[in-house]
Amino acid sequence: MSTAVPAWRRALPLALVAAFSLIVRAALVSIPLERDEGSYAYMAQHWLAGELPYDGVVGYNVAYSSRVSLRSYGEKLWRRLQDLGPSQWPLWIASAGALASRRGALPCAWWWMAAFVGVSVGGYFRPHYFILLMPPTALLAAHGFAVLGRLVARRRPGAVAALLMGAAVSWPLVAHRTYYLAPSPDAACRQMYGFNPFPESVALARLLRDRSTPDDRIFIFGSEPQILFYAGRRSASRYVFLYPLFTGGSDAPARQREVTEELRQPPRFVVLVHVAASFIAAPRALGDFEHDVMTMVHASYRQFAAVSVRRDGSYRIVDLTADAAGSEAAHAELAKNMTTLEVWERIAGR
Repeated sequence: MSTAVPAWRRALPLALVAAFSLIVRAALVSIPLERDEGSYAYMAQHWLAGELPYDGVVGYNVAYSSRVSLRSYGEKLWRRLQDLGPSQWPLWIASAGALASRRGALPCAWWWMAAFVGVSVGGYFRPHYFILLMPPTALLAAHGFAVLGRLVARRRPGAVAALLMGAAVSWPLVAHRTYYLAPSPDAACRQMYGFNPFPESVALARLLRDRSTPDDRIFIFGSEPQILFYAGRRSASRYVFLYPLFTGGSDAPARQREVTEELRQPPRFVVLVHVAASFIAAPRALGDFEHDVMTMVHASYRQFAAVSVRRDGSYRIVDLTADAAGSEAAHAELAKNMTTLEVWERIAGR
């Protein structure tokens, strides 16, 4: 005589495997990538202090997501929808058609709502958050085009649905044609991110890599970790971007003191960022910390390079060393254009 196996017993092995996998992945993200004594000592110290992995993965993000008042959610969402609407409206109409049909759309609708909750956490509604909505929106839109195809044409609804889908997919290419037809990747990057120092970061990182050794450390006064990545050099601080120090949280002063302590071992290079978006600082958040950094830089470092960005988005790395030919012309160019990045090198013996 056979007996039915309870559902919970059938699911138990899968649940145990999932739990074990979650524990292993949580452990892996906390293992230092470079196997040297300093890395393990650093990780052990900050683990015992409760900063890793909780602070870096959970704690700061929970605090960050609670700083926007609920009253601001609607306003921020509406502004983001105004940005997305010109290119996404065909998919929104098709998705609405799928929901109106109520035939097979319910699972995707639940998925969409769960993803929207993820997008809404914190109330910032930044553009990249909406990536979570792309899969369920695509499925809802596909279903909606199938429904519209059956409504428009009885004989060949599939062909009509395919035409409507092709037009909807092509529309963003038309709406953002200046981006897709940009003359160069740098020009496309400027269109997407404005004067955030992304194109020039590659050239500046190459300069830093050529001028340094793998053991040299770099402190970036700003939030441009891509420079460290392209240069292949370590950060002088555990904060590869400085947003947590300036966003106005109650823990910001303690984080600033932590970085000040880290800089007591002066790095070889300091990169100063002159782009407001690299800080997104609350009023008076820079304060004493900015003063301490600039005092250190002017006392123990010399400026040897800066990035000059012209109005058309093009840029040039300007050599500012004392023996550089045409230094007056270099300073004149910096005065005329926008300076997004400065590089300072520590003076030997200071």
